[in-house]
Amino acid sequence: MIRYIILYCITCAACIIMCYLGHFIDNIDSILQLFLIHFFDFLSWIILTIGAIKCMPKKSYSNKRVWFYYAGMSGMLATIKSFVKLIEILDI
Repeated sequence: MIRYIILYCITCAACIIMCYLGHFIDNIDSILQLFLIHFFDFLSWIILTIGAIKCMPKKSYSNKRVWFYYAGMSGMLATIKSFVKLIEILDI
């Protein structure tokens, strides 16, 4: 579970770095910067969802399993929303 949290933090940090990419690289296209921000956001939601599914408790009908299931389903919805934003940027 720790590796998924670390991977999630790394992708979120990459997403934040992409927000300030214009300060480091001159004349960067804003569409490319926005695409990279949403791509790393999409990637972080995928990692979080996979982590919740892989770490789900084995005991069925437990309270903890319900919360992991809720986290997995919420992560999937957020992943789909992030993917739609990524596709919208490509249409610009």
